[in-house]
Amino acid sequence: MLQNAATISVSNAITIAANGTLAGNTFVTAPALIVDGAISPGINGVGAIANSATLTLGPGGHFALDVQQATGSPGTGWDFLQTGGTLDIEATSANQFTVNLQSLDTGDPGLVGDFNSNTNYDWVIANAAGGIANFSPNAFTVNLDQFENDPGSGFFYLRTNGNSLILSFQSVPTGTLLNIGLSGSSLVISGTGGIPGNAFYVLASTNLTLPLNVWQRVATNSFDSNGNFSFTTPFVPGAIQAFYSLKLQ
Repeated sequence: MLQNAATISVSNAITIAANGTLAGNTFVTAPALIVDGAISPGINGVGAIANSATLTLGPGGHFALDVQQATGSPGTGWDFLQTGGTLDIEATSANQFTVNLQSLDTGDPGLVGDFNSNTNYDWVIANAAGGIANFSPNAFTVNLDQFENDPGSGFFYLRTNGNSLILSFQSVPTGTLLNIGLSGSSLVISGTGGIPGNAFYVLASTNLTLPLNVWQRVATNSFDSNGNFSFTTPFVPGAIQAFYSLKLQ
């Protein structure tokens, strides 16, 4: 573990090994910083780590993310990573990068005083001057074992906006049907409001009164990075009416 060094300056790339940790309020000057282990801004509280060049979030790596103010700012309300180069996401859906979310109360584990599970939040947890490469929401998982606030029916997920990596909280899953239309001989149904990257299933039945567990699964897909969905099913003129339901994973 390398802890609370004010500056680190080397001529070679730095790799945080799978069993290693870089912690503190540190400025790193190196051609690349590769996080295969754990990165933890701050010491006993919220902090920030800055990197001069490329920052890579590797498969199996961890970001120990402390949150003290849900309505605060990066580096003061919650932990923050800043890089002068590209933020490169090398984690995959098969070997994800984990964001370990920890709630803080005045620097100690506890409840985030201004967190409300009925409110949506967007926390910028990293910014890259050189942009973000290879992002996929499936490459990340959020661990809430040390987040003591009750999220209610809400959920956390990772997304991007320009050069920023954002941990978002959506208070309740909300689905909106945007379009039902014909494309040739197919019926196309699309909408938004899903969990980015998560799977969904389309169920169908000709009898609306049947319990959902006996409806037929007719499609399996994933919400895109903005939570949008779309599925296509054959359209047969004169066929008996059918009902559809979207089921989350």
